[in-house]
Amino acid sequence: PEGGRHPSLEDGDREPWRARNARVEEGRSYGGFEGNRAVLNLGGPDPAYAEISGACGLDVMDDGRSIAVCDWDFDGRQDFWITNRTAPRLRFQHNRSQTKNSFLALKLRGTTCNRSAIGARIELRLKGQAANFVRTPRAGEGFLAQSSSWMQFGLPAGSEISSLTVRCHGAETEATSGVSPGQFFPVTQAPG
Repeated sequence: PEGGRHPSLEDGDREPWRARNARVEEGRSYGGFEGNRAVLNLGGPDPAYAEISGACGLDVMDDGRSIAVCDWDFDGRQDFWITNRTAPRLRFQHNRSQTKNSFLALKLRGTTCNRSAIGARIELRLKGQAANFVRTPRAGEGFLAQSSSWMQFGLPAGSEISSLTVRCHGAETEATSGVSPGQFFPVTQAPG
């Protein structure tokens, strides 16, 4: 192109690119400020959510990029590692909430499927509840993040487990027994 200009771009078409490049040169974000947010599922038949960022300490002035969830201190409460484009580049959100609720954490190990059982379907049923809990291990949780391989279920206080089944790709569904709330439980797929 003559003069280093692309013939299909008029000067007016270049203005958004100039503004974006100016923001980057000033140390600001490409996409603008992307603050961290937390919402609480209020349950019920119709989806309803409440903004709880302030209540859980996520309403800080970070330009967030990714989050990884784990139980860092193995106390049954999920903690967060958050990465940001601006300082602090890494932030640890330690969950110190007080609750009478319980949990169950499972770590799957595949023998005939992939070793981490990525894509398996875990179903947990509680006594006296019609709905079941479902989790699926994934390889990647978002932009450049990987949460813990422990699959954690938050359970109401006093819950009793009725059944726990795991189905890996290309394998039979397996029932697991001897599992109770409040523990970390490794589950190894039966050899094929």
